[in-house]
Amino acid sequence: MCDLLVSHGLEPLEHDEWILDVPLVRSLIGDVRAAVARSVSAAEVCRVVEPSFSRLLTEPEWLPAQFQQDAPQSGMGGGIGQWLLFRAADRSLCLFSLVVPSGSMTPVHDHLAWGLVGLYKGNQDEEFYKPATANSTSFASVRSSRATTMCCFPLATTSTAYARRPT
Repeated sequence: MCDLLVSHGLEPLEHDEWILDVPLVRSLIGDVRAAVARSVSAAEVCRVVEPSFSRLLTEPEWLPAQFQQDAPQSGMGGGIGQWLLFRAADRSLCLFSLVVPSGSMTPVHDHLAWGLVGLYKGNQDEEFYKPATANSTSFASVRSSRATTMCCFPLATTSTAYARRPT
């Protein structure tokens, strides 16, 4: 998801982009937009749309195989694939599939927007960091997740995620 509550200064698109136009995605996007219209915070939006997002995570057939593939040539390294599924014309909302192959790790990164993050398949561990100085971070905690787990990331959360190898 992207930041519906803060202006980002990007030029709007001509129209919404529905790369994956299926009923479950349309329903989720509609629910998010309705929640944003009546909510005062990102945390409240996350709480309100959690049931809709949870339906995606538990529905085994909604995400086509092409959006579940790794991307060996990706700029993120480790074969991590990032597949856009929806982007609002005003660029305030997006939905994408991030595929982290077993044994790969995302770079440490800031979540520059609030968002719901869900694990559709597999297992992963995430390391969270807290600011140490103006230009550095220090380790704060680890969270392990398995399929159908979801969480709401507040703005500016710093983390890295890595897919655990099957045991």
